[in-house]
Amino acid sequence: MPLVQLEGGEWGLLFERRSTSLRRHSGEVAFPGGHFEPTDSDLRATALRETCEELQTSQDNLQVLADLDVLITWSGQRVHPFLGRILDMSRVVPSPSEVAELFILPLARLWAVQPQVYNLSLQPTPADDFPFHLISGGRGHRWRRMVARQLFYEVDGRVIWGMTARILEHALQLLKE
Repeated sequence: MPLVQLEGGEWGLLFERRSTSLRRHSGEVAFPGGHFEPTDSDLRATALRETCEELQTSQDNLQVLADLDVLITWSGQRVHPFLGRILDMSRVVPSPSEVAELFILPLARLWAVQPQVYNLSLQPTPADDFPFHLISGGRGHRWRRMVARQLFYEVDGRVIWGMTARILEHALQLLKE
């Protein structure tokens, strides 16, 4: 999650709209990031490598400021976000294979936006080979529904939702303190 100092000293967050040629989350608003590779020494190294790849910049142009809370996706993946700073935006060029567009939203603008909150009901659906004979109620077992809270930030014609919105919500709370 890259912070950028704007003219006049105000701070903003750099977002990217992902390339429409990507398999996952194409065209969506996101922060730079990606999956751990065996060559990464740790998750901070992953965040730096991915940011450098997507923004075509070097690590000496990035400063990691803090680890943010680990978040879990609805599919069970762990996301380890970091708050960082881009030192010189003139040294940033979006990788066209991964990034369709970069844009910066001032923190003051983001703090002024109340996200829309929607609940998504998740219902467990056991596979055909599920061992119903081992649980109370068998096939009639009453499964609990889970509710997933979905945030939608609509800012200046852009929609930020999903994991990016969850990371944003957490970071905005921390940065306001």
